[in-house]
Amino acid sequence: MNRGSGGEWIFGGHAVDEVLRARPATVKEVLIEHERRDPALGEAARRAKAAGVRVRYVLRRELDRLSAGASHQGLAARADLSAHRGLEDFLSGLAEKNDAVLLALDEIQDPHNLGAIARSALNLGAAGLIVPERRTSSAGAAAMRASAGALGKIERIEVTNLSRALEACRGKGFWIYGADMGGRPAWDATLNFPMVLVLGSEGRGLRPVIRGLCDEILSVPQAAAGVESLNVSCAASVLLYEIRRRVRTERPA
Repeated sequence: MNRGSGGEWIFGGHAVDEVLRARPATVKEVLIEHERRDPALGEAARRAKAAGVRVRYVLRRELDRLSAGASHQGLAARADLSAHRGLEDFLSGLAEKNDAVLLALDEIQDPHNLGAIARSALNLGAAGLIVPERRTSSAGAAAMRASAGALGKIERIEVTNLSRALEACRGKGFWIYGADMGGRPAWDATLNFPMVLVLGSEGRGLRPVIRGLCDEILSVPQAAAGVESLNVSCAASVLLYEIRRRVRTERPA
């Protein structure tokens, strides 16, 4: 993670472009490698200036220093991607969406998993991510790259206490489903909407207190010859696909 004053640094053409398109108000400044000839950099500069974002041309070594050696493609942006809407306000905005799906992350600490989950969530129709303020990966450079820019587009609501957040969701009519390899196979389960799908940490999975709040635990059916369980981001993709399929087939518009 690379934090700047008032934001985090995002690197690479695709990630920066997604943030400038989806959330330009969060971008504080854009840095472009001086003397690098790339049409994508010119497009980024035009998009940033159109949004009133400051653009600075810098030497490659400054971008190398900021990115700590990671690929930056001559482009960086400092953006404040922290969540500004509170949970109550966010849920109220979903009041009329009876098929809404949210993801809640119970201490997901690997930025690559956070990014991959955000990418699947955005592509498979989830309305947002609920994440604890502590013991959760930030939406920094590594997570943004893994998300292919999705973290710059999907709603991300930070909460101080995930248990209370899930109770608040239940109070708004949401069903709570946990993901764990010991749960009921997702394709055999009855899914009720609106819903929150809770994903546990990479090491220990769902904490007992969070598991106890779930209406049902879902699993991804695996072949007998498989090895261990799926990575949390892979499991998220499979479960979100099944949820999306149910929305399309069981809840027609």
